[in-house]
Amino acid sequence: MKHFALILRTVAAWAVTLLIVFPLIWLVITAFKTEQQAIAIPPQLFFTPTMESFAEVNLRSDYLLFARNSVITSVISTLLGLAIAAPAWFTQALPQGVPLDGELWAGRGRFEAASAAARRRSASPNTAATTVMSQRWMAGQP
Repeated sequence: MKHFALILRTVAAWAVTLLIVFPLIWLVITAFKTEQQAIAIPPQLFFTPTMESFAEVNLRSDYLLFARNSVITSVISTLLGLAIAAPAWFTQALPQGVPLDGELWAGRGRFEAASAAARRRSASPNTAATTVMSQRWMAGQP
């Protein structure tokens, strides 16, 4: 029975993998077809690969300009993300070995209180306690 379950899981895993990967494989294969071959019905499974479609893309539009814009955008967004990340002086001041969840601000074992205070729109005793705890911690007081 265990052997059958293993075979069934393996077959299911391969089926899901092929279902996910097949469109990507088809995309790559289609890239090496001519335009007529790519839109042919029924699809042509056997063909002579060509780079014609890649040359056509560059002739129809300024593809390299768009690719350059994408690279510039990704580099700038990465640099901005690094610039606005938590500064080292702040993260080094955090206590070592303490999980950084709501317990840090509301006290050990009080994550639910911190979570409830964060979800409320109006001030409550929990919000006040959380604020006092965070101010104490920032000042270095227990």
